[in-house]
Amino acid sequence: MNTVDQIEDIVAKMTPTVTIESVTDNGDGTQTLEICNTYWLRKYMTVTIDGNDYEILSFVGDTSITISSSPLVTVSSFVLTAPYYFHGTPIQINSEWCVQKEDSNKYPCVYLVEALTETFYNEEDSRDKDSNIRLFFLDSFSSRSDEVDAHYDNVIVPLIASKEYFVDLLNAEHNILPFDYVATNRIKVGVYTTDKGHERQIFSDALDGVEFVSTITFLRSYSDCSC
Repeated sequence: MNTVDQIEDIVAKMTPTVTIESVTDNGDGTQTLEICNTYWLRKYMTVTIDGNDYEILSFVGDTSITISSSPLVTVSSFVLTAPYYFHGTPIQINSEWCVQKEDSNKYPCVYLVEALTETFYNEEDSRDKDSNIRLFFLDSFSSRSDEVDAHYDNVIVPLIASKEYFVDLLNAEHNILPFDYVATNRIKVGVYTTDKGHERQIFSDALDGVEFVSTITFLRSYSDCSC
């Protein structure tokens, strides 16, 4: 299987069950759900709970989210939707993203940067390949004038949680050897210049991101097929 497809399969598994500890009707048209693990939930995201769509009006990481009070939530959990997945060069991805105007139809996302450099082992080796992976966990930010703290609280912190959940899934894969990785928080993702930060955007949309870089060793898959 191609590496881009293997990563896609792992991203598709990013569907944690979010447990609701309590629900408080605030009496002002909103309700607050106490949630111990908010994963990559963030302000302005739309979540589906018991078949109803709600926009998150505010949130406190790993504490609560506040949504509209109609209808009142009566269930004790909901499943968080996996991030969108894209792969390709920045130019290719920008072409795909520009077609889709609604942020809710493309973010948050996991973006695998291509081209991939891979080393393949002799077929007698139990290792199949070393893949040099560069991923971005990306989400839009609400205002280009947001201060740094707002970017971290509203976007970067949820994206870190998304990255960590992905890493846990990678570590759980039986055909992947233990690995190290480098993670970098990217506010206003763009071309980085030392001492100046990101001077211009790589992508056409206004995005914050968390970058993941690692060399992943995949073990060989054996099948009983003799054809």
